[in-house]
Amino acid sequence: MFKKLMAFLFVMIAFTGIFISCSDDDSSTNPSTIPTVSFTAPLDGEEIPSGENYTITASASDNVAVTKVEFYIDSVLVGTDSTSTENPYEYVWSPTGLEGPHKMFLTAYDADGNSGSSAEISVLVVFSGIDVTAPTAWITAPEDSTSVIGGLSLLITADGTDNVGVTKIEFYVDSILEWTDTTPLNYEYLWDTVDKEGEHWIYVKAYDNALNAGSSDPILVTVTRTQQITVNAPNGSESWNRGSVQEIRWTSNTEDSLLQIDLYKGFTFVNTISNMVPNDTISDASYTWTIPEDLPTATDYLIKITGLQTTISDYSNSGFDIVSTPFIQITTPNGGEIWNMDSEYEIQWQDNLAEDVKIELFRASTLELTVSDSTASDGSFMWTLPNTLPVGSNYKIRITSIPVNTVVDNSDASFTISAP
Repeated sequence: MFKKLMAFLFVMIAFTGIFISCSDDDSSTNPSTIPTVSFTAPLDGEEIPSGENYTITASASDNVAVTKVEFYIDSVLVGTDSTSTENPYEYVWSPTGLEGPHKMFLTAYDADGNSGSSAEISVLVVFSGIDVTAPTAWITAPEDSTSVIGGLSLLITADGTDNVGVTKIEFYVDSILEWTDTTPLNYEYLWDTVDKEGEHWIYVKAYDNALNAGSSDPILVTVTRTQQITVNAPNGSESWNRGSVQEIRWTSNTEDSLLQIDLYKGFTFVNTISNMVPNDTISDASYTWTIPEDLPTATDYLIKITGLQTTISDYSNSGFDIVSTPFIQITTPNGGEIWNMDSEYEIQWQDNLAEDVKIELFRASTLELTVSDSTASDGSFMWTLPNTLPVGSNYKIRITSIPVNTVVDNSDASFTISAP
């Protein structure tokens, strides 16, 4: 019995030793815990004065031991504390001249090389003390010795830097303050060059919060002869029918060889009417436009005319109407023509009628003869002038809808009938 008991005890002791040995082996293969680290100073969102050193402190922990803490500012490693054996871990930062926002984070290490990082925080370094440093300012566009066509607006852009921060930039033309911009990183002024032909000196002046000011070097801008395009018709309040033929009129003194005419609804582009219009620099140039039948009716259409070389442009002053009402519009003869008796000519018109039309010849305000009692409203009628008509320069054609005489049009101006 005693021998059996001793054998049992021996087995139990051996088994316990094996268990303890296995437990020790498992612990040697488990990695240690990743360190944790956080800021104790500064706090997220804190303002730090720039004129003195600031001690950044951290609290770190690990299941074995923390061996070092790294300090990062704006993703750059700026310091390491590997001498502290307990909290806090420290780094002394000198933020002088670093006014503005910054981001920080920490990384802690243990003896096994495990590492853990803190959450990122944001701080703002603010200027402390009396600011006597003037900002530096410069013009970014245009370049010095630039030329611009009179009538075009010139975008002037600038920038500046300061030890604390730029609060505004002033734009000067010939020493006269023209504009002040307080929009950071986007300082600009759109200068109107109409009637400013000649040389002009332009510079900018930057200010900081202490009202210190610094001026840029001046640049020279030359404004050449003023060039303009002016839309004369349609220029507002006109009512034009779909399908009718209308004259777009303008004046221009630009150097462009070609103009582009665009149609807008409000200030939304609709389509290009033509981009091959010769630029006749005369007092009243024109382009004949047949308004599309499918153009939606509206009261806010605009015409825009642009010089293709200079980009100078102009819009109608206000909206005109596109309507869809029954109409007849005589295009030939419409004033100034000379037609000979015994010769055949084409009377032309536009309409949106389904019924036939009647064509009459008037001399002054008196009916001279009926050219046709009834003809199709197809826009064209060939007419041989009888040789019995009196010679004169005060003739007009009238076209009227039939059988209901509700739509009528006359030649806009008189034409001439002469002897054969």
